[in-house]
Amino acid sequence: MTIIADENIPFASAAFGQFGAVRLLPGRQISHGDLRDADALIVRSVTQVNSGLLGGTPVRFVGTATIGTEHLQHDWLRQQGLTVADAAGCNSRSVAEYLLAALLRLRRLGRLSIPGGTLGIIGMGRIGTLVADMAAILGLRVVPHDPPRAERERFQSATLAQALGCDAVTLHVPLVSNGDHPTVHLLEASRLAMLQPGSTLINTARGAVVELPELVAGLHQGLFHAIVDVWEGEPEIPVALARDSTIITPHIAGYSLEGKLRGTQMMADALAKFVGTANNWTMEEHLPPPPEPIVLLEPRAGMDAVEQAVRKAFDICVDDAAIRAVMGAGATERRNQFDALRKGYRARREFTAFTVTGAPATTAGLLASLGFGVG
Repeated sequence: MTIIADENIPFASAAFGQFGAVRLLPGRQISHGDLRDADALIVRSVTQVNSGLLGGTPVRFVGTATIGTEHLQHDWLRQQGLTVADAAGCNSRSVAEYLLAALLRLRRLGRLSIPGGTLGIIGMGRIGTLVADMAAILGLRVVPHDPPRAERERFQSATLAQALGCDAVTLHVPLVSNGDHPTVHLLEASRLAMLQPGSTLINTARGAVVELPELVAGLHQGLFHAIVDVWEGEPEIPVALARDSTIITPHIAGYSLEGKLRGTQMMADALAKFVGTANNWTMEEHLPPPPEPIVLLEPRAGMDAVEQAVRKAFDICVDDAAIRAVMGAGATERRNQFDALRKGYRARREFTAFTVTGAPATTAGLLASLGFGVG
């Protein structure tokens, strides 16, 4: 078996090599010609998997080591009888932790009261639900909006206007272009106008959920704030968006080490099932030792202690600074740097890998409920 895989999938050679010969390629550059002799293709979200890429090739297995699957041409793949696998849920905690860091940054800037503020969550799937749980732990009032889920089950969905009327609004929807609930440009001019003055829109879902020119215009006019991990037109980094966003990061919200390794393992499991054998590769064998304990340097309690612990585990401002450091370059170099920042991303660990020491007893339970070990 010949397997073509995105070079950004960690341990791809070791994990998939037990099933055949593995060739690693940059995800944006995988072409039809690369697949002429391939049996399996395993990608990330930057590769558009469609009839143009796969038509006339011997590929029978397609895997994406991501939770989003809008880069796959599902109808065509199904018609061809291909086996398709995704890594749904692999990095849910990573994205939720990014949101927690973002919310605490807004607290530090005086733009969100924690506890006591309101958070609109648009999309209550795996990630949205985990974000809601963490936000509730912080003492935020969650206003969830998810009409498709309300249609499927007993779920009380707020209106879109109610969600957009919160102090902060976060997006966790898939990119859907048709059907009863499309999300492409879900937030265009009229809906962006529903955001409360001074509120913050956070997008870690897909860039095209928000209409970019209208987003940039609203930020420039000071109508609202934004924290963006994704935007239309990636890998281009719009100068105006970077200039006016509170935080901008290079599509790395889900890039925890654990999240990426879960994606690799889920792909190895799916490939093993496809070929009818066992998967002998597990992520636990490849995780580094736990990080050094987080020591709270000053006697802090409550949200100050939580903020300090989160910042030491994952400082979102580091990723913001990395983007801003390349904004003086030309458009081509900015595109290249966007991909380079993702490819060379640091080994960011999830909160569950850390132990926090020095927290007052009244705060230890709060940290533990967010996933930290407490010593």
